[in-house]
Amino acid sequence: MRAVEVTASTERLEPEEIRRAFAARLREEGLTDYRLATLRRWVDRLPDERVADAVEMILVGLDAPRRARWEVLWVIERSFKRMDAIARETRLAFLRWVVASRAGRATVAARLRELEHTRPEKREAFVAALTRADEGSALRDAHRLPTDTRNDFTEARTRFSDTTTGADARPFPANAHPILVEGWRAAPPHARPHGEVHRGEHQPSIGRRGYVHVAAFAARKVAHLVPRGRRKAFERLVRLAEEAARSGTGRSKIERVLDDGAYDGALDVARSACAEARAVFGRSPGRVGVSARAAVTSAVGLLLRTDGHEEVRSFLEQLDAELRRLDIEHALALRRKQPTAPITGAVHRGIDGQGRPAIWIARLGGRDGRDHELGLLVKHGRLWTWSEGAHDDVLAMVPDEHFERAVMAAKRELRP
Repeated sequence: MRAVEVTASTERLEPEEIRRAFAARLREEGLTDYRLATLRRWVDRLPDERVADAVEMILVGLDAPRRARWEVLWVIERSFKRMDAIARETRLAFLRWVVASRAGRATVAARLRELEHTRPEKREAFVAALTRADEGSALRDAHRLPTDTRNDFTEARTRFSDTTTGADARPFPANAHPILVEGWRAAPPHARPHGEVHRGEHQPSIGRRGYVHVAAFAARKVAHLVPRGRRKAFERLVRLAEEAARSGTGRSKIERVLDDGAYDGALDVARSACAEARAVFGRSPGRVGVSARAAVTSAVGLLLRTDGHEEVRSFLEQLDAELRRLDIEHALALRRKQPTAPITGAVHRGIDGQGRPAIWIARLGGRDGRDHELGLLVKHGRLWTWSEGAHDDVLAMVPDEHFERAVMAAKRELRP
C-alpha cells in the first residue's frame, strides 16, 4: 500500500485513501480525545462523496493550535456535521475564523448561532464580516466590497457588534463569576438580567465540584426540550453527573457514556455535565470549568431559539442564584460543617473590613417539607460556627457589623 499524506487538500484522493490517511494521522499524533473518536466514526459512516469535505473540516482543527483545535472540533460536532445546512466554503471560512480569532467557547457559540440563523444567501457576507472585524479592518475596508454585497456586509457587521456594543450593553461587573459572564455574553443585550449581579455581593467561590453542579443545573433547565424518545438517555446523563458531584465516584460509567456517541440539542448540555465531572474527578485539572461554561452557553442558545428572551433572562437570574447557593455549600465544605437539611438558596453573603468573606446565611429545606429555616455560618473569635433555626433566632445571632445588611437581605429574599 502506498503511503498517503493527508493534508488540508483532499480533492485528489479516493474516499478510501482519505479514510486510511485520516486514521493514520490520528494514530501518529496520538490524538485520543473523545470528540475526535466520535468524528472519526462519523467519517467512517459517511457516503463516499462526502468524505473529502468532512475530513477537510476536521483538518482545519488538527492543523490549529491546541485551544483552537478543540473549538473547531466542537463546532463541527455541534453543527457542521449536518453538511447540507451550510455551504462548504462558508463552513471552512467560519472554522478558519475560529482558529484566527482565538475566541473562547461563549463567543464561538454565539457567532455560530447567528450564522445558523442568517439567511443562506447572506451567510458568506456574515462570515466575511467576522473575519474582517477580527482583523480590525471591517469598517475601513467596507468600501472595497462589491456593490451588491455591501448591504449584506453592513447587516452582518451590525449583528456581530450588537452583542457587545449595543445600546443595552454594559460592562460586566468585576465581581461576577466567570460562569455567569459566559452566559451573559451568549445572550443578546435585551435578554440579559437587570439589577445587581450576585445581589451586589462578592464573587461566589463554588469549588471544583460546583462546576459539575452548574453544568447539571443548566441541563435541568432545558429538560423540557428533550424529545420524548431521548428522555431516558438525558436523565441518565444528568444523574451520573449529579451523583459524581455528590460522591466523587462513577468515573468509569461516565467514560462509557461519553464514548457512546454524539449528542445534540439538550442532550449535548447533559453530556457537557458528564464531561465536566470527568474533568473534575479525572486527570484533566486544566479542563475544569470548560464543559460547565459550554453547558451554560448551549442552554442559553437553546432557550433563546425555542422559548424566547424572557426565558433566557429567567435562566440567567436562576443561574446567579444557584452560584450564590453553591458558594455557601463550598464554604461549609471547606470548614467541615454539615447542615442537617438541604441548602435551597442563599439569603446573604457578607465580607469583613478587609474584603474577605465573613458571613453566610442560607435558606434551608425544612425537615417537614417547609422552606423557612435558616442557617448561619460565621466566625466567632478563632472558630467558625454553623447554626440552624427559625428565621428570628438565626438573625439574632448575626454579629452587629453585619446585622443591618443581613436583615435587609432576609426581608428581600424571604418575602412571600
